[in-house]
Amino acid sequence: MIRIIFAITIVATLAALVQPATPLPAQNAPVSPTASERTADGKRRLQIADYRLWRTIEDERISRDGRWVAWTYRRVRGDDTLHVMEPGGEAHHTVARASGAEFSPDGRWVAYFVSPPLAEREKLEREGKPVPREAGLLNLATGETRTWSDAASFAFSETSSHFMVRKRKADGDAEHGGTDLVLRNLREGYEELIGSVNAAAFNKPGTLLAYTVDAAGREGNGVYVVDLATGARRALDNAGATYARLTWAESGDALAVLRGTKPEGKVERENALLAFTGVSAWATAGTDAGTFRTVTFTATDGLAEGWVLSEKSAPFWNEPATTLFVGTRPQSDELEPWPEDRLPPADVNIWHWRDDRIQSEQQKSAERDRNRTYLAAAHVDDGRLVPLADERMRTLEVTRDGRWTIGRDGTPYVSDWKPPLADYYRVDTRTGERTLVLEAHLRTLGLSPGGRHYLYWKDGDVWDYRIEADEHVNLTADAPVDFTNAEYDRFGEKPPYGVAGWTADGAGVVLNHRYDLWLQPLDGGPATNLTQGRGDAEEIRFRYLRTDPEERAIDLSKSLLLDAYGQWTKKEGLFELADGALR
Repeated sequence: MIRIIFAITIVATLAALVQPATPLPAQNAPVSPTASERTADGKRRLQIADYRLWRTIEDERISRDGRWVAWTYRRVRGDDTLHVMEPGGEAHHTVARASGAEFSPDGRWVAYFVSPPLAEREKLEREGKPVPREAGLLNLATGETRTWSDAASFAFSETSSHFMVRKRKADGDAEHGGTDLVLRNLREGYEELIGSVNAAAFNKPGTLLAYTVDAAGREGNGVYVVDLATGARRALDNAGATYARLTWAESGDALAVLRGTKPEGKVERENALLAFTGVSAWATAGTDAGTFRTVTFTATDGLAEGWVLSEKSAPFWNEPATTLFVGTRPQSDELEPWPEDRLPPADVNIWHWRDDRIQSEQQKSAERDRNRTYLAAAHVDDGRLVPLADERMRTLEVTRDGRWTIGRDGTPYVSDWKPPLADYYRVDTRTGERTLVLEAHLRTLGLSPGGRHYLYWKDGDVWDYRIEADEHVNLTADAPVDFTNAEYDRFGEKPPYGVAGWTADGAGVVLNHRYDLWLQPLDGGPATNLTQGRGDAEEIRFRYLRTDPEERAIDLSKSLLLDAYGQWTKKEGLFELADGALR
């Protein structure tokens, strides 16, 4: 809470608190105005040349311990300046032409990108050449810096023991995607160069680094893991193929990657999905680790004939790391080359009155449609693939445990002007079986963090679909207030004010009203006013502020930070809700 209050305060007052570390260049200094350039009260009139002196604050960052803040001063057609300061202290670092700062988790380092001077950037852009950037690293205790040229991305491990910089691809026309990666040990002060890296990612605990190699001629291609504590490196898989979509499970102990090649004359790459579990023990003990396991999925493990596992969408794990969700696509043949001795093909758009969407909408979504994938569940325990989505039901919401998904089928109700109705289904990820949940429905409010409840809006009430039991419960039938947004002035059904969040104990949901916050139990009991009606009485709109970006639920046993806005006074500020009292 202290961090978020400080964030809001520092953004609002930074321009007044901080002065440039160095004076502006002489060529930017305004000249003395003539009499005609002054206003009646003697003030100098704003000139066009003054615009380049204008500065805006962007990329605000606060270290996790709240000790450091960073921001970038941006200027119109000028060079950025990165500022890193210690509020309440004397330390204040500036880095010319730097932006995009990120603090290490332990708050001891800050990394950033450094761009070339403005004139050089503009020259490269005019010539159609890529603009190179450096990656910089600043030791906040000593002020020492290091830079790496041609940087494409950088990242810290969660333990702050390591920092990696992935270089920009040197040859943009090369068929392979690998480039150099620098891995620096921050604790021991040395670094190593790893070549031909296509993708790299630390696991969430920050103990392992996984990377794929995509080299010229596919020599040495594979997926590798580095134990950051010992520096030991092991190959999980090697093949003369392309590895894509490296994905860690949240636990940091399971890893997935797609491996494949494109057959001649075909459009899609034919991939195998590799799932590795027990990776932490294996990285330390090697192949003798009893918990380590590799499972390989191919299209023949459950997909229809002519379908492939696609790299056009990223696979993701369920929370227990027992199921992978992967995109699939139908294979197709490449078009034959157009004969050179013929006239060029006509560029014509054809629309039929029976098309679901008008032509302009089809053109707008053409790229998305060409790369669309359809979700399937890959079960690690038995090596089965279960297709879940199809052309009618393209969108699926997956529970965190991966047991169920809620699928949306809007094809029966496609319209250019009617509300976007849809049928909703509960889909069993073990079998693919579908159960109709809602028919011709408009508004849904999403899954609970635990994956047991799915909220929706119907007939002016918030309803709870209990997924496993296949039951519907009207939660707000006995609520003392109507949660309908009466101020909604558009065509169609009026929506609710929305959901502020789910409670950490799994027993309720916090609903927004026009002014107040209400706690609605999931057993259907009456809602209670968390803000004691003060919002309605004083016409102050209270809204919950999430201070932790990774928070999944609202812990009502702790103090909550609320944003407050006066409907008529237009005052805005912060309130704390603690032990049932507002402050």
